[in-house]
Amino acid sequence: MQNYKKYLVLILMLVILLNLTIISYVRAETTDSDQDGVTDSQDSCLNTPVGEILPLSTTNPEYIGCSCTQIITKLGNEQCFDIYCVEGKPLSVSERIYSKDKISCTQDYCIDSLLYDFPDPQNALCRDGFPQEIPCEPTMRRNSAACVSGEIPQYDDVQRLKEEQQKSEQTQQPEIKQTELKDEVYSILLENLKLKTSLGIINREDYQNKIISNDIITKQQKITVISISNSSNASITENAIKIKPRQGTTLKDVIVLERLNLQNGLTKEDFIFQEKPETLSSDPWIVYWKIDEINSEKIINYRIREQTQFEPDLLLLAQVKTPSVFWQIIPIVLIVFVVILMYVWFKRNLTQRKIFK
Repeated sequence: MQNYKKYLVLILMLVILLNLTIISYVRAETTDSDQDGVTDSQDSCLNTPVGEILPLSTTNPEYIGCSCTQIITKLGNEQCFDIYCVEGKPLSVSERIYSKDKISCTQDYCIDSLLYDFPDPQNALCRDGFPQEIPCEPTMRRNSAACVSGEIPQYDDVQRLKEEQQKSEQTQQPEIKQTELKDEVYSILLENLKLKTSLGIINREDYQNKIISNDIITKQQKITVISISNSSNASITENAIKIKPRQGTTLKDVIVLERLNLQNGLTKEDFIFQEKPETLSSDPWIVYWKIDEINSEKIINYRIREQTQFEPDLLLLAQVKTPSVFWQIIPIVLIVFVVILMYVWFKRNLTQRKIFK
């Protein structure tokens, strides 16, 4: 009788443990963090803005859970896609054969009476979602009446106009350093051994191994109008840096770096951080956040007091950890063990009943 009770208690404990395992799995499969009607496990675009309408499904499974604005951001190029939206609801996404807008070649010009006649603007062929280069070889026409009459400008005039336009653009927008952030960061660390050690970076090879693919880290920017008094409003830029590890992996000792653009009159005081970062460099201004571990989507939010948007300049350093096979097979082993145990117990119980009879 005592053995019977021991077995019963053991079976109950195992069943409870199994139920907890199943509940945690079901909860992970049914979580909808952005409340867009699509569970996180199936959602292609997490953190969908609250005001954007979503359908129950689309004709493109790869965009399930995405709003129209998120699809456009995901594609990174509208020229080669037709995105059908009604009231913010994405109905379908299809790739075009040719680009939406026509692409122009160089302007026609003359060298004396020789006309360089370039092809008219045309739609580019789309391949893998991006417009391809169009042929821009000119047709040369000798003794052109358009050149003689001055209808088509001479080459020197065209070049002068181009140079004036380039100078105007450079005056309006100062030149931004083109050095890749990963190279900029490492050169700074070489000059600061203490910081390099505190970030857990040993050498160049170790640094390269910790650089995580750009598809893991993304950034979204959105202009928002807020009320600052009864009679006036102000526009701010909301920024969201999203780190989403691949399924089944964990990022440890994470360092999120961003080179922030202080062009167009912006100052450091214009940036309002929810999680205050450390400063790696003041010129250029590079900041970083240290996070011990990320095993699900992590979002870093901050605001800019001005209505301004610029290209994301991000770098993610981390160690990638995958779960041990042992922990992956525990639920299966547990189920098999419970089934065997119950089978043994019922068989023994049946044998005891036959003996007593």
